[in-house]
Amino acid sequence: MGHWLGDIHQPLHVSFRSDKGGNKTKVISAEKCKTLHWVWDSCLLRSQHNSFKQQLFSLQLLWQKTPNYKNKKSLKENTIQWANESFDLARKKSVGYCHMNKGSCERNNKPTLVNTTYLQNHIPILELQIVKASKRLNALLTQIAQQ
Repeated sequence: MGHWLGDIHQPLHVSFRSDKGGNKTKVISAEKCKTLHWVWDSCLLRSQHNSFKQQLFSLQLLWQKTPNYKNKKSLKENTIQWANESFDLARKKSVGYCHMNKGSCERNNKPTLVNTTYLQNHIPILELQIVKASKRLNALLTQIAQQ
C-alpha cells in the first residue's frame, strides 16, 4: 500500500501510458538520468543531498511544516483527487513532459533540459509530494487501525 500511495504522488506515474510515464521523454542532463521519468524517480532527490541522512533531515523538516491530512472522503475519491493533483504537476510547462494545446497535454518530442534551475524549481515539488504521500498513508493506516 505504501509503494502504491507513493507512486500515485509521483507526477509521471499518472501520466500517459503511450509515453510510459515519461520514459520516452529524453532529457539533457549532467546527471546519469536519461529520461524524464528517471529524473523524477531518483535524480531530483539524489542531486540535492550529499547523503541519505541530509535528505531524511530535509524531509523531516518539511513533514513538521506540512499540516496533517484529514481523511474525509472514500479511498476511491481520494485516489482520484491525488492522481489529478499529480497529473496537474506533470502537465506544468516547467516539468517538460508535455505542452498544452487547447486544453490537451501533447507529448514533448524534444529533450527536456534538466539543469540547475530545473532542479531548484522541482526538488521542492517532489519533496512535498513525498511528504503528502507519507501524511496520507499515515492517515489511512490510522483510520484502518481504528476500525
